[in-house]
Amino acid sequence: MKFKFRLAPLLKIRESVRAEKQVELAQAYEAARKVEAELERVQAERLKCAETGREAAQKGQINVNFLLSLRRYENFLLNQQTQANYQLEQIRQEIERRHLALMEADREVKVLEKLRDKMKTKHLQQEALAEQKEMDETAGRQKRAVS
Repeated sequence: MKFKFRLAPLLKIRESVRAEKQVELAQAYEAARKVEAELERVQAERLKCAETGREAAQKGQINVNFLLSLRRYENFLLNQQTQANYQLEQIRQEIERRHLALMEADREVKVLEKLRDKMKTKHLQQEALAEQKEMDETAGRQKRAVS
């Protein structure tokens, strides 16, 4: 008789949930990667802006309107950097939450897999015992028939 795990449908559901959690975690990592890229872009732009301001100041004649515009742009970039840092922190917290959810889903799958393996081993042992008993009975009948 072939082994059939009664909780196989539940195991499939748990495996499906685990797969969903993996996708969700991957999406969070991708979101973090995008925000980190944006943060790097803003930081590079701030450095470029500061360098432009230094170069303008070194040329001698200072254009006040240009420097004021540059300062406003630096403040805008600083605001973007602050927002990106905040977003990144929020995403990291979400990554941690999703990672814990994935670990829990994985644990639930492993519990059912372990149960399935135990039940299969028990089933195989019972089959082996039944087969051995049948062989013993057959041998006993043959011995009685010979005597």
